[in-house]
Amino acid sequence: LDVAQLPSIEYFRIPGLKIVPGCAIASDGPVESVRLFLRVPGAAVRTVALDPSSRTSVALTQIILRERYSASPSLSMWNGAVPPSDVPSDAVLVIGDAGMKDIAGFADVLDLGAEWQRLTGLPFVYALWAVRAEVKWRGLERVLLAAKAQGLAAVDEIARQEAERIGRPFERCRDYLSRSIRYDFGERELAGLKRFYEYAVALNLAERGRSIEFYGQ
Repeated sequence: LDVAQLPSIEYFRIPGLKIVPGCAIASDGPVESVRLFLRVPGAAVRTVALDPSSRTSVALTQIILRERYSASPSLSMWNGAVPPSDVPSDAVLVIGDAGMKDIAGFADVLDLGAEWQRLTGLPFVYALWAVRAEVKWRGLERVLLAAKAQGLAAVDEIARQEAERIGRPFERCRDYLSRSIRYDFGERELAGLKRFYEYAVALNLAERGRSIEFYGQ
């Protein structure tokens, strides 16, 4: 592939990529769909079951536990086939539709978007558009910005379809798609991405020395 939406942590792991500016999947506060369910207080977490379908959220979980709660637990992967309430860990990372639901058997829940904002005061970038450095595609940024605008214009229709699919209220789905999730990549998102990289390097989740480069610049 020449262009793809990429987990933000993978941008710092894969050489030879540039970021297409203007578009991302981000949050600036609670995200609702990336949550850590706790059986014990955050500082007492010793074991965490992680959802491998979101590599960025796996890294974010480790950063939040370390920086906010001084916890460095042992990690295991949870494949989603077992209900979260049956996973024998102090904490379980649940993302996507499942992460938006209440789950019995846990004492507390951390919204990782909210936790990141409390830690840094910045948005968190979960995914971004990346292009191979050697690719020359005139108008690429314009194409992605137009697609973003088209999607935002159809947010009510999309929310209606998703509400029916997952059995959640339309208003909740619309609020999630139009407020909890943000789609811009500006200066504050860039600052949040840089801070994420610094924390990832400190935890050996990414190699030191990677620079952030933008397509067309």
